[in-house]
Amino acid sequence: MKFDFTGKICAVTGAGAGMGQAISLMLAESGAKAVVMVDLSKEHMAETIGKMDALGTDYKCIYGDLSRVEFAKKFVEETIEAYGTIDVLVNVAGIVQVNSLDTITEADFDKTMAINVKAPMFATQVAARKMVEQGHGSIVVIASTAGIMGVGNRMAYSTSKGALVIMCKSIAAELAGTNVRINCVCPGTVDTPSMEKRFQAMPDPAAGKKAFLAKELNGRIGTSEEIAKTVLFAASDEVDYLNGASLIVDGGMTCCTGKN
Repeated sequence: MKFDFTGKICAVTGAGAGMGQAISLMLAESGAKAVVMVDLSKEHMAETIGKMDALGTDYKCIYGDLSRVEFAKKFVEETIEAYGTIDVLVNVAGIVQVNSLDTITEADFDKTMAINVKAPMFATQVAARKMVEQGHGSIVVIASTAGIMGVGNRMAYSTSKGALVIMCKSIAAELAGTNVRINCVCPGTVDTPSMEKRFQAMPDPAAGKKAFLAKELNGRIGTSEEIAKTVLFAASDEVDYLNGASLIVDGGMTCCTGKN
């Protein structure tokens, strides 16, 4: 299925790598008028910029720290100031910390919630106001299967992603009848730079990765492009009755306890 985003102004957080990069590029390839890409710094965005230049789509980069609510609001405001509108907002940026109930600190918990929950919530707040005013818009939030099942030693992360699932449902209920939709996509394990760093931190990276993949239902993990396709599906006008949904993209892992 090919998605049509012709003429649309789209904003994507965490656009410098992984899923955010794949989503930004796929929106450009699908006809977006402009893609506003948000990340921590120009250094983080260098690879995405090179690929966007090759596509020739108009884009704008906005750099800042999404742990600050002021910036989460500001990048949406700057998008609207630059283009007069915002049609699609995709909240991708997030962090994963290894922590247990015994070791987690208040600072760890607060940082995770600030980036993973507060940033998308307040970015959505500003975007939704404009979308309601113009009578249309679509918002997609990247949650995780961790927010549905929970993951040991990822307590803050799992909690934050579970919060996003309920946040999307609550906002969908509040915006019902406005022609503004919000949905979340819940990926399982995805082959991203952050996941590769996790493998490389193992005592034997190659053996550790092989053992990890062997536990996956399909013997592999997802790709950023596979998640991007689901995001574009959720954001597209072709599925305008989809609202408040949680789309699980994990190769079937959440519905199976293991391989037969």
